[in-house]
Amino acid sequence: MADAGPIAVFRTDASAAIGGGHVSRCLTLATELGKRNWRCLFVTNRDATDVVPALRRSGVAIRNVDPADLSGASGCRDLTGIVAVVFDHYGLAADDEAAWRSVAGVVVAIDDLADRRHDVDILLDQTFGREPVDYRARVPGACRMLLGPGYALLRGEFAQARETSLARRQVPGRRLLITLGATDTEGVTMTILDAIAELRFDVADVLVGAANPHRERLRERAANVGPHVRIHVDADNVAALMAAADLAIGAAGSTSYERCCLGLPSVVVVTAANQALNSERLARHGAVVALGPAHGLTAPAVRHAVEGLLDDAGRMYQLSQAAAAVCDGHGAARVADRLEAVIAGGAAGTRMAVQS
Repeated sequence: MADAGPIAVFRTDASAAIGGGHVSRCLTLATELGKRNWRCLFVTNRDATDVVPALRRSGVAIRNVDPADLSGASGCRDLTGIVAVVFDHYGLAADDEAAWRSVAGVVVAIDDLADRRHDVDILLDQTFGREPVDYRARVPGACRMLLGPGYALLRGEFAQARETSLARRQVPGRRLLITLGATDTEGVTMTILDAIAELRFDVADVLVGAANPHRERLRERAANVGPHVRIHVDADNVAALMAAADLAIGAAGSTSYERCCLGLPSVVVVTAANQALNSERLARHGAVVALGPAHGLTAPAVRHAVEGLLDDAGRMYQLSQAAAAVCDGHGAARVADRLEAVIAGGAAGTRMAVQS
């Protein structure tokens, strides 16, 4: 790595089984830090760049993690200037984080489970409605907790598209966006395509990852539904596609906050256990319509929910307004500000910073 600026190391993985969300949100924070003259290194598994091609395209330094040292600390002891290490990995916890204490000045964990101990200086959980009590017994007493969607790690294009996207929500339309994650190993997207085949809509943009094992079958099914169904593989204009859509059908994970930022009404499906709380709270807030877990989801259930919304402009607008109030898209800058304040020892690094 070139000699310029402090180093932030990101310890995170991506695979067909776990998806690409962890790597993607870390890359968003790395991009923000890069604007501030930080150098960023990803310590990750070999599959990560296949699941998240944007990681390879980003130009950040990458090292493959040593299977004998899942924390990644031993493989970075040759580097000088490591100021922070950021963990985003459900399989790593306090002992792994502690291994970096002699390597990095500040240790950060990104989590949304609140199910294990962390030995960190900063804990970030962007889950809607998350409270300090959820982590108080799981982190050191001096840990700074950054909680809620105000700290959601969204790429800059979402904040940039927010004003235009919100302005068009008062005009009813029937353009759909379907996004079930980078891999969608359970094939939920196919169920969605079956559901919309009998609906009246203008265009359906379907976002899939290159690592999606059902990609070719999805192309065939989309062609059968009609030319107004468009498959986008590893799209680099997601914000624009979301802003152009009138209703989304998607997973209840981190992309929920992208849709909220743009005030995009959404029908959400829980595709992983860690999404259940997010889905429940966003539905209770009136920001989404929740269909429950992907397992057992049927095309008629999806069709009923989507058709009901497309035919109810007032309900769609209510969903949009509630969603837009959840997240404004500036979370990455806030997290970077907090990190730099903690490093500098400034007043902004107060013990707890909760922004729901």
